[in-house]
Amino acid sequence: GDVSATALEQDVVRRILRAPDAFSVLGIQEKGPEALAEVKTAYKKLALRVHPDKVRSCDPAEAKAAFARLDAAAKVVEALFDHNAEICRELHRILRCDPFTVKGASQLLQLSS
Repeated sequence: GDVSATALEQDVVRRILRAPDAFSVLGIQEKGPEALAEVKTAYKKLALRVHPDKVRSCDPAEAKAAFARLDAAAKVVEALFDHNAEICRELHRILRCDPFTVKGASQLLQLSS
């Protein structure tokens, strides 16, 4: 019980700290957010898991940094989605592409490979 819960907490904190962009921090689905509620739900689920007052098995500074990053990511994605949902989804699509691979470059340029 405790060992797996500890590892899970640490994994979530580390994933957030290593995520390359705000969408990845939130764990937004591949196609991007369909509704603002999706962003809010993702934030709430993760906030409960990484809030510095809730996390006991992790370095407090890491938990605090992860929570701050999660909070900033949610604000950015919510604002972008609220401003223009289509651009928000397009940005998410672009950020998911790896331009250093043929597949990623094809996806980025929307070419069929």
